[in-house]
Amino acid sequence: MKSINESQIRYLQVRNRDEIGDLFRYKGGLYRGINKEYEEHIQTILGSGLLSKLIEMGIFPDSKVSELKSERYNLIIKHSEITPLIYPQEWSFGMLKKAALMVLEFAQVCDAYGYNMKDCHGLNVCFRETQPMFVDLGSIVAKQDINEVWHCRQEFIRFYIAPLYLWSQGLDHLAKASFSFGNLLELSEYNTIRYWYLRIFPKAIKSKVLETLLLPSRLSTLSKKRIQKMPNHLSVPINALQNITRSYFSVSRDINRFKKTVKYAKYRVGRSIWSQYQRKSLGKAERFKRILEIIRENCINLNTALDVAGNEGNFTSMLKRDLNLNTAICQDLDISAIDYGLTRTEHKDVTYVNYNFATHVHKDHLPTASERFRCDLVTGLAITHHLILSQHYNVEYLMKLFSNYTNRYVLIEFMPNGLWSEGQQITIPDWYSEKWFKEIFGKYFNVLVIEKVGKNNIVFLGEKLS
Repeated sequence: MKSINESQIRYLQVRNRDEIGDLFRYKGGLYRGINKEYEEHIQTILGSGLLSKLIEMGIFPDSKVSELKSERYNLIIKHSEITPLIYPQEWSFGMLKKAALMVLEFAQVCDAYGYNMKDCHGLNVCFRETQPMFVDLGSIVAKQDINEVWHCRQEFIRFYIAPLYLWSQGLDHLAKASFSFGNLLELSEYNTIRYWYLRIFPKAIKSKVLETLLLPSRLSTLSKKRIQKMPNHLSVPINALQNITRSYFSVSRDINRFKKTVKYAKYRVGRSIWSQYQRKSLGKAERFKRILEIIRENCINLNTALDVAGNEGNFTSMLKRDLNLNTAICQDLDISAIDYGLTRTEHKDVTYVNYNFATHVHKDHLPTASERFRCDLVTGLAITHHLILSQHYNVEYLMKLFSNYTNRYVLIEFMPNGLWSEGQQITIPDWYSEKWFKEIFGKYFNVLVIEKVGKNNIVFLGEKLS
């Protein structure tokens, strides 16, 4: 065993919520120190074969006992790191759906090995490219009773079922807000939205109606120890009723019911103006090929790339494959486009993120999107003219934004004809010109290449100024 000093450790959790131990970095690796009172519990999990099974299924990251120990920890687990870190508020409908099905699969395996889960929320889920993985070892708890129900039942409804239902009703903004940053929709509010007849009751009466409806579910979660402490005239009937409710709310039944609900959830909004943009542009593949050639000829030591407004991820996938990148991120605000890309087998090695590139919202104590998604190369094809001419963003703000996201290179297309389609009249402001764009681009990047690659596409390739 190698002993390490606490001064060499960088702890990662802002608030220590995990009772089994802490995540930390040591010499570039990701580790979890296990508190002494939980060493036996973790060793039992490791010896049961559960973790090996979850890793084999691809729904838990590779993990093993390390040879390290510290002043605080005798048992330290080394985890395979998943990057970039994508928060739930950056998931699309399809990503939430995939995460929900993975969590149910995770719970099913835990149940088969005699374990339960104490939480299942999306902050414990990371995406490795298009594959969601559950990453919290501390969420796995031993069953105290062979017939106990799934502890996460209500949390699963709040984090996954409720937003999927809202999305299926076309309530996009409410759906996203209902699980962003872990601020979950209350069950009473979700049920009020879902079941129209509850809205006719005054709030006080509605609360009692909901309490009555939820009573069987709550009864099934009561611990046997708590029931045994009750007087006989209460414990006997409650115990009998609990056996009935536990049969209905058994882990296997709950999981099967939830699986059906999740699988049948459909994104209501469907096709948007951008959802088939790249499929309609497949005839322009030559432009993509030339852009890739420009990158190969002028950029060195590329390992990661971010494709801003990457739509379905066609160009992102080409970047990953043709440049042999470790990571290629497709960012887009359009849910339909991202969800279509998620279903394509040839895009399975693309990492998708769904958020507004120009105005991203984050919590102060969390790393920003530009920190988490920063790459060696950032591309923005056919996007700046929309941001500048339609949404009226300041171009210097946009150049600074691109600069924040890149380690070294940016490739941005300037559209000299503005919001123009073939056959239409060109209508652009007097100030909007290639010369104007080049001048501002040059404030943030050393210009390497300027080349026209289409009728309304001029590529600017630059290297970030120090």
